[in-house]
Amino acid sequence: MDEEERIATMPSYAVGSTVFVADPDHVWVPGVVTQVSDDNFVIQVGQKPHIFGCAKLAYDRMCGQFGKDHQTIVVSGESGAGKTVSAKHLLKYLTVVSSQNLSLESSMTGRKIETKILKSNPILEAFGNATTTRNENSSRFGKYIQLNFNRSGNMKGAAISTYLLEKTRVVHQGPAECNFHIFYQMMQPGLRGTNTIGQLFEDFDQSVSFRILPGPSERSAGKDSEMLQNTLKALEEIGVTENQTKQIFQILLAILYLGNIEFIKGQDEDTTKIKQSKGSSDAMKNACNLLCIDSRQLQHILLHRNIHSGRKGRESMFVKPVRKSEAANRRDCLAMLLYSSLFNWLVSYINDQFHGNSCRQRLLDIYGFECFQQNSLEQLCINYANERLQQHYVQHFLRDLQNEYIDENIEWTYTEFEDNQQHIDLLDGTCGVFALLNEEVYLNRPKDLVSLGNRLVEVTNGKASHRQPLTPRLHNKINDSSSATQRSQKKNSEKFSPRFLIRHYCDIVDYEAREMVEKNKDNIPSEVENLVKTSHLDFVQEILTSRTTTTTSTTPSLASCEHLMKCCAAILTIACEKHLVDPASFCKYFGKNRIFLTQSQFDQLESARSSALNTKVTRIQTTWRQYQKRKALQRRKKAVLIIEKAEENYRSLDSGSTHDPAS
Repeated sequence: MDEEERIATMPSYAVGSTVFVADPDHVWVPGVVTQVSDDNFVIQVGQKPHIFGCAKLAYDRMCGQFGKDHQTIVVSGESGAGKTVSAKHLLKYLTVVSSQNLSLESSMTGRKIETKILKSNPILEAFGNATTTRNENSSRFGKYIQLNFNRSGNMKGAAISTYLLEKTRVVHQGPAECNFHIFYQMMQPGLRGTNTIGQLFEDFDQSVSFRILPGPSERSAGKDSEMLQNTLKALEEIGVTENQTKQIFQILLAILYLGNIEFIKGQDEDTTKIKQSKGSSDAMKNACNLLCIDSRQLQHILLHRNIHSGRKGRESMFVKPVRKSEAANRRDCLAMLLYSSLFNWLVSYINDQFHGNSCRQRLLDIYGFECFQQNSLEQLCINYANERLQQHYVQHFLRDLQNEYIDENIEWTYTEFEDNQQHIDLLDGTCGVFALLNEEVYLNRPKDLVSLGNRLVEVTNGKASHRQPLTPRLHNKINDSSSATQRSQKKNSEKFSPRFLIRHYCDIVDYEAREMVEKNKDNIPSEVENLVKTSHLDFVQEILTSRTTTTTSTTPSLASCEHLMKCCAAILTIACEKHLVDPASFCKYFGKNRIFLTQSQFDQLESARSSALNTKVTRIQTTWRQYQKRKALQRRKKAVLIIEKAEENYRSLDSGSTHDPAS
C-alpha cells in the first residue's frame, strides 16, 4: 500500500467531546490538510474529524454569544506523537480565519501579525528543537502561545511564553542524540556565503570538530541547509537586523569553542589546570575573542572559586582552586548561561512585535512523555508536567463529567479510570522526590550518592508511596561490611549510581539519580556571571538583561507547570497518541436541569441559531432602512411643498405689485 492509498483508507483523526486524537503515523503530505478558504468549516454528522474542526470549535466558543470566554488548546502526547505539527496547523487555521472579511487596513494588520506568528516558528524550532532517539524534531521546551482577538474575532496581537528549556542539552547529549538544530545549521556552507556572517567564520579554522556537537543523522543533515535559509529569512522578517544576526551566530560559535576547553588534574589532588594542547588553547583564545572578554580572567574563574565568609561590612573572601569536575561544570554553566539568555532574548524580541488585548485564544505545546535509555532530572520534570496534565484531564473530563451524569440521573455506563494523584504526591509531596532533591540543594553538602540512594529507598518505601507506584532499584551498592580500604570505598562511591523506577500513567521509567542534585542546583557562579557582564560586546549585555531569574531548586521551576494548569480554565485538549482509539458514542439525554447533546448536535443548533439571528438582523436592518428612507422621503416632500407654496406666494406678491395703479 503506497502512501496516498494508506492516507485515503485510514482515518487520520478521531474526536469525542472536546478531546481530539491525531494519529502521527499519517504522514503530513501536500493536499492532506485542506486549505482554509472561508469560516464555514463545521463538523457535521457523518463528516470525518479534522484538526481544523477543533480549532474552529475553540474559535466559535470564543466569538460566540455565551460570554466570549477565553479558550485554551492543550497539545499533549508522547514524544514524537506530532504535537508540534498539530500546533502549526491549529495556528494556521486561527490566523487565517480571523483575518477574513476585514477592511483593507484591518486586513493588513491581521496579515502582518499572522506572518510574524508563523515566521516565529522556524526560529523557535531552530533554537529550541533537537534530534532525539524517538523524534528528529523534538521540542526541548514548552511553548505557550496567547493570541489576542477583538470583539469581532479579528486577531490583534499575540504573546509567546516558554517553559523548561532543556539548556543542559547544550553541553550534554544522550547516546545517539544531537544538540539543538541551530548549531548544525550554522555549520552549513550556505552561512559562509553571506556577507557579514561569512566573515565571522572565515577568521576561524573550519576543520575544527566540536565536542558538544555530535554528528546529526543523515536525514537531518540533508535538511540543515534548507532549514538554515528558513531561519535566516525568519529572523529578517521579524525585524532582526543583519548585525544582530551576526552577533547571534558569534555567541553560538563561542559556545561551541567553550565546549572544547579541556581540563587535567594539577600537581595537587584538589587543583586543576587547562590542558596544554592546541585544540584546548585555541578554544580558550577563540571563545574569549568572540565574547570580547579577557582570557586570563576566564581561565582564573574556571579554575578557582570565591568563598565568602562573615557578615556584611566585615565580609572576607577566599580564593580556592577547584577540582577537574567543578572546573568542567563552571565551563558548562557559562555555555548554558549564554544559550538560555540568547533564547530568552529571541522570545522577548518576537513578543515585542505583537500587541493587543481583548478575548484570548491560548495554544499550549509542551514536551511529550519521555522514556529514554538514560533518564535524568529533565525527563523527571517533563513527565511530572504530563502527570499534572493527565490529572487535569481525569478530573475535568472523566471524574467531574461522570459525576454530573449521575447527578442528572442519566443512564451511563461508568468508565473506570486510574487517579494519578498518588503519583503526583510521591513526586511533589512534602516527603516526595522533589523535596528530597531540594533539601540536598539547600544543605549544600558534599555529594554522597550512597546516602542519596538510601534516602530514596526510605522515601519511596515510606508512607509517601501509598500504593507504591515508585519502586527503587539501586545498582553497585557498596557493602558497608566490606574490609576494603577507605580509598577503595571512595573509588567505588564515585562509580555508584542510584536508580529508581516510577510507574507513570502510561509507562514505567527508569531514572538515574546521579546527576539530579547537580542539575537541580541550576546556579550560575557569581564570578562567571560577573565576567560575562564585563564583555565589550554590547549584544552580550543586551541578552543578559532579558534573562529571566534562575531558580535554585526544582519546586519553583515546577510552579510554571501549575501556571499552565490555571491557563486551562476553558480547555480544549488535543491528544496526539501513538495509536488511535475508537471515539466514544454519545447520545442526547434530558437530565434534571440540563439537556445533554453531542458536539455535532450542538453545532447544528448553534448554526441554526446563527442563521436565525442573521435573518432577524437582516429584517431589522431592512425595516430600519425602509423607515429611514420613508422619513427622508417625507421630509423631502414636505420641503418641496413648503418651497412650492413659498414660490406661489412670492409670485402672487410679485404679480400684485406689477399691476398696482399707484406704481
